[in-house]
Amino acid sequence: MGVVLTLGKFDGLHRGHQDIVRRVLARAKADGSEAVALVLHPHPALVLAGITVPVISSAADRLAGLRRLGIDRAEVLPFTAELAALTPEVFIARLRARFDLRAMVVGPDFAFGRGRSGSLDVLRTLGREAGFTVEVAPGMQDDGEQVSSARIRSLLTTGDVVRARRLMAAPFSLVGTVVHGAKRGRLLGYPTANLALIDDYVVPANGVYAVRCWVEREGREAGSWQDGAANIGVRPQFDAGARSIEVFLLDFDGDLYGRTLRMSFVERLRDELRFASVEALVAQMGEDVARARRVLVKK
Repeated sequence: MGVVLTLGKFDGLHRGHQDIVRRVLARAKADGSEAVALVLHPHPALVLAGITVPVISSAADRLAGLRRLGIDRAEVLPFTAELAALTPEVFIARLRARFDLRAMVVGPDFAFGRGRSGSLDVLRTLGREAGFTVEVAPGMQDDGEQVSSARIRSLLTTGDVVRARRLMAAPFSLVGTVVHGAKRGRLLGYPTANLALIDDYVVPANGVYAVRCWVEREGREAGSWQDGAANIGVRPQFDAGARSIEVFLLDFDGDLYGRTLRMSFVERLRDELRFASVEALVAQMGEDVARARRVLVKK
């Protein structure tokens, strides 16, 4: 079967990525072809320069998201030094050896091959020679700026989870395993689950957030959504130690240790602060929980 192909990092699977997927699906349907997406992973900066770029979404979440959007086949294309060294001509030849390539759909900043020497013009030329067409999606704009993974990372580092959600058309999420912490929240009347992340995620700015959490049930794949209030920061009221991610689930009673938890961010409530006393902190935590309830009821 013929293939309509797109490839890229697809980190965050934002609205620009979603537009590319729509174009792939439309072309595949018109041609009776298979819609295929290849996800480059890990990030080229890690392979080529040893630089870790925090991810918006894990590779597994990107693949799952592409399939939910309708892609017939979504796979990881491992980014290696050997792959990066290929000329554009050899790179396309390898794709054609693997797929009956009828068309490619890419974004406006797409480049490939050694030193990113495969420009859009090069891709179009290779397509004409090999008999496949090239469609370039124009990209999406928001407030006059290009929707991009880099922009979403920047928004998250300032705590603007609302705007990040708008660019992604979905809430930003962190996924991790619940681990033991100092258990201070329990002593204060607000037991929190401490999250050890499963990937090198970009973590939103320190502060308190209204969140929704998908809690994996013990011993099963199924789970349930729970409302919560999360704190990201260094706990300045106490030890001001290493940065942590903690969440108080509003109406949950049970043991969470060892379970996988997906924390989806709805709204930032306030900065992380140091209070005059522990009593003042507890009073503020009560206000945070009440405000989180109000916010989450509306969403």
